[in-house]
Amino acid sequence: MEIKDLLEEISEEEIEEVKLIEVNWEEMEEGVSKCYNKLCEWEGFLFMEKRKMLEIYYDFEKEFERKITNLTSKSYITEKSAISKVYKEIMGKNPNHTYYNIKKRVEKSRKIFLIIFTVGGKGKISRLKNLNSEDFVRISFKEIEKWIENQRTEILIE
Repeated sequence: MEIKDLLEEISEEEIEEVKLIEVNWEEMEEGVSKCYNKLCEWEGFLFMEKRKMLEIYYDFEKEFERKITNLTSKSYITEKSAISKVYKEIMGKNPNHTYYNIKKRVEKSRKIFLIIFTVGGKGKISRLKNLNSEDFVRISFKEIEKWIENQRTEILIE
């Protein structure tokens, strides 16, 4: 999957299709129609939750970057040392999480943030068709950097 695929926008019709449907389950007869309505309701719920998850990754990375910037500017330490310090802070408050688990989540959130920020920020998430955060992980930082550079070039040309 390419970055442009991740940024494909959902149409208004598709948004309406997956909006949460309120159904009075007690009044509905058992059977295929009830199961279908339940399926539609859960599709809408899942869609909204995936969107919220991308927003949380975005917010986490924004806060992570803010913390790194504060540490490097106030403490005069390297970025690598600041990152290590933040990982230790997270591990201290989340003892069941390993360094590796934290690193993977930070990498995922960084990729999501870099891509979404480049195309307009958090507000863009509400229009995305592809809400699978795992698809962002499959793109390398090198590909993202090249894509960002291309985006900047396109802006300069326009």
